[in-house]
Amino acid sequence: MMKNLIAIILFLTSFSVFAKEYKGAELRTHESFLYGRFESRFKPANRSGVVSSLFTYHEISNTSDWNEIDIEFVGRYDDNIQINIISALQKNHVRSQYIDFNPYEDYHNYAFEWTPDYVAWLIDDVEFFRFEGEVAALMNLEQKFMMNIWPPGYENWVGPFDENSLPAFSFYDWASYSSYTPGSGNTGTNNNFTLQWKDEFDSYNSERWGKGTHTWNGNNCDFVSENAHFANGNLILCLTPEGQTGYQDQKAPKLKWIRNYSDTGKLTAHFSEELDETSAETKTNYTISGVTINSATLSVDKKSVELSVSNYQNTTAQNLIIMNIKDLLGNTGSVGVVTIPALNYLGVNGKINIGGDADFGYTADQEWNTSKTFGYSEGSKENWPENILINGTDEDLVFVNERKGTAKYTIYTINGDYKVKLLFAEKYFNSANGRVFDIYIENQLVEDNFDIYAEAGINNALIKEYVIPIADESIDIYFCGITDSPIFAGVQYERMSSGIGNNNEKPKTFELYQNYPNPFFSKSSTSSAANSTTKIKFNIPEQENLDLSNAKLGVYNSIGQKVADLINSHISFGDNEIDFSAENLSAGIYFYKLVLNGQVQTKKMIFIK
Repeated sequence: MMKNLIAIILFLTSFSVFAKEYKGAELRTHESFLYGRFESRFKPANRSGVVSSLFTYHEISNTSDWNEIDIEFVGRYDDNIQINIISALQKNHVRSQYIDFNPYEDYHNYAFEWTPDYVAWLIDDVEFFRFEGEVAALMNLEQKFMMNIWPPGYENWVGPFDENSLPAFSFYDWASYSSYTPGSGNTGTNNNFTLQWKDEFDSYNSERWGKGTHTWNGNNCDFVSENAHFANGNLILCLTPEGQTGYQDQKAPKLKWIRNYSDTGKLTAHFSEELDETSAETKTNYTISGVTINSATLSVDKKSVELSVSNYQNTTAQNLIIMNIKDLLGNTGSVGVVTIPALNYLGVNGKINIGGDADFGYTADQEWNTSKTFGYSEGSKENWPENILINGTDEDLVFVNERKGTAKYTIYTINGDYKVKLLFAEKYFNSANGRVFDIYIENQLVEDNFDIYAEAGINNALIKEYVIPIADESIDIYFCGITDSPIFAGVQYERMSSGIGNNNEKPKTFELYQNYPNPFFSKSSTSSAANSTTKIKFNIPEQENLDLSNAKLGVYNSIGQKVADLINSHISFGDNEIDFSAENLSAGIYFYKLVLNGQVQTKKMIFIK
């Protein structure tokens, strides 16, 4: 055993002997903890190819001792948080969770609660996912509280890394630890946790924290102590080139790409780093021959500029000249020229063979990047024998091919209402609950606890159809794993209308009304109308061939987690009304969603305590 331990130590420490080109940072507690609530208010680094994290980790002598609980922001996404439990032999339990805000725009509170019975993740005190039972029970070893920034060597996971985007900074306002004290605490879910300490990061507390000076295979940087920097009431974890360590920036911003929309009055220019607002919004800093720049507006995340233009022809490539653009620390970019590509998209009607080639009129699959009009982010192709018989379809090869573990699929198109079909066939699990996941399209949760086998069995084609309004010229599909990894085999989409103002819009199958009262109040509130209950109404006009047996009405919190299942069965034509009580919920903003025959309508409501 000692011989093996020495070999492992030599293996791990040997990575620090050979310096790497980039320098990252890690902060970790000296103390280890068994259970508790781990929380920080922070703003991650907005860089493709870079991960910003908050996690706990058990110091290991071999992989059979692995215990780790993760919150990770992968900089390629502006609408996704990834969570994970890693247990013995480095077994991962990953979930990519869609979020309806950009995490790089501002600070948010991120936390996870670790108990013997569950591990739950929260954003701004709202729980959005938890593991219970066997998976949670695997977390039974003491772990250190940690955070880091690093560039993984796995492009399929984190996207392409560009050294021109360095330096990158992740800002942590504070971090806290609360012990697990069920029934006697002062914070957390049901006050089952007791605050032990909170570090405001006004300075470096070396008695509590240590700075990382190590690396490992798959990490394309070394951690160095000077890149864990404390300033302005923040811990700033820095990812920098070698020789430029610490909280500094010696590089000027560069224009990375520009997007051409079907709306000829709009272009979006995306830069390598955050920009100074004044220079970014000076319209004379942008020139396109023969085109009038009406205005330049910096995005909230400070990396993209929307140009409002006149006389622009988007069917041919043109050059954009930029000058005098500064970053937040005052570095000014030189004059640059970039080609704006001609408008290009797959079409308003399309079929894509996910994980496969061009067959049966489907377009071949491809990986997404900013120069593509469609493609997948993350995931691997599953290679199944082509002679597998898939029942219920004549397009067997489409259903045999699939991609596993995809977090997001993007398709550029023109705005309007779209009929979107997703194709599935379970070929591995032969019982229910083996593979369960959620699906979002745009900001709508269209499948909750989706189980292909439970709906269709094994080796059977399953097609799910949805009607989705598109307003940002992009169909964005998100897959969020619960048990094992999500899979899908194909996507079909068809534009049904051109959106607002089109007299030929498809009539709605139903009408979901605003709840009343709204806002509504807890019984403990001083409001005279307080009873914790609100009424939700909707109308289903009588229509031929309308199946009323598959209606779903649910209530969701602001993170997209279902908190109430109000209808999951047959409903009736005409007016329908249901009472919803929120007495057991926290105060906040909630959404109620009605799904019927692939159409979805959502309304927002406010609960006050």
